[in-house]
Amino acid sequence: MRERRKMLLVFLIGFLIATVGTAAATRQLTGRDIKNGTITAKDLSKSLRTQLKKAGRRGPQGPAGPPGKTGATGTVDTSSFYTKSQSDARFPRMEVTEKSAQYGISVPANAQSPYPALNCGDNALPGKGRFETIGFDSSYVDEAYGSHSYQVTVINPTGSTLYGSIKIALSCVGIDPSTAPVPALP
Repeated sequence: MRERRKMLLVFLIGFLIATVGTAAATRQLTGRDIKNGTITAKDLSKSLRTQLKKAGRRGPQGPAGPPGKTGATGTVDTSSFYTKSQSDARFPRMEVTEKSAQYGISVPANAQSPYPALNCGDNALPGKGRFETIGFDSSYVDEAYGSHSYQVTVINPTGSTLYGSIKIALSCVGIDPSTAPVPALP
């Protein structure tokens, strides 16, 4: 009962201040007028802060509702689509090939050893290269891409000879120039 009286008293005081003390105000303050992050906990009333502290945690998610009704079947307008041959003719034909190799390694202490590069050839570009080390840490491997190749170098920073093997793979993306579309002249 006391809390109701307090709330009524606070309301009446606020009402009086709002009606008497804000005669010069030209418009109402709304949430749009308050910049995000500017209201802090100390700006809230003590009773509101107490209520917020008492708030419980979010409960578990409830069961799923029933499925909705199936909508009407529509038809797709394909009148402006390309045929497969028309679409294929618009783009050059690409071919992806994979190159791979595996090498046994023996790198002396404090030395480095480059391994033969995997080459894509003149009409292809290196896509993605990767390697896998067996018997030694992969942090000892340095990767490098060339204009048509991928190469790994094993760098041995230890005081003893490094033994193991390395698998290397490279995807090559080739474009058949004869299938490239003829450009339009300006």
